[in-house]
Amino acid sequence: MRIISQNKNHSISFDNTYIWKQTTHIYAFVGKRDVVLGHYESEERAQEVFDEMHSPYQVVGEYLSRGRQMPNGLLESVCYFMPDK
Repeated sequence: MRIISQNKNHSISFDNTYIWKQTTHIYAFVGKRDVVLGHYESEERAQEVFDEMHSPYQVVGEYLSRGRQMPNGLLESVCYFMPDK
């Protein structure tokens, strides 16, 4: 899955990228530096967005927990755009 930053200047692969929430910001460690993916008006909103970013992976968990095979390319075709607010 790809993550598009709030300012639309960064597109990163979600897989194998360290992403974290710190107060009202969401960051990714890209290369050798921290990149701000989004800034929100409250810690609660930042947490909502952080959780939402992971929602495609919940689909994977549902497939696996039911013993079903996940469709090929399910996550590779997903692009998550960081919300403006």
